[in-house]
Amino acid sequence: MKTVVIYVTAWLGQVEFWHWWVAGAVFAFIELLRPVMFCLWLGIAAGLVGLMAWLVPTLGWKAEFLAFAILAAIVAIAGHVYLRRRASAGGDPKGEL
Repeated sequence: MKTVVIYVTAWLGQVEFWHWWVAGAVFAFIELLRPVMFCLWLGIAAGLVGLMAWLVPTLGWKAEFLAFAILAAIVAIAGHVYLRRRASAGGDPKGEL
C-alpha cells in the first residue's frame, strides 16, 4: 500500500497547468452532453486553477487541488445564486440557461 501512495504522489507532482485546462474542457464537454449546470462550474474552476498554475509554476499539486476544491465550491454557489436570481427576475422560467 505504501508503494501505491508513493506512486500516486509522484504522479500528482507532475500535474501541469495544461492538465487543468484539459480537465476544464472535459467538464465543459460533459456539460454539453448532459446539461445539469454543475459540470460547467467545475470546468470554470479547473480553468481558473490552470491559469493560476500557469502564472505561478511553483504552486505545487497540493495547493492546486486545494484551490480547485475551494474555487469549485465558490463558483458553484455563485452560479446557483445567479441562476436563481435570473429565474426570479423572469429571465428564464425554468431557472436554467
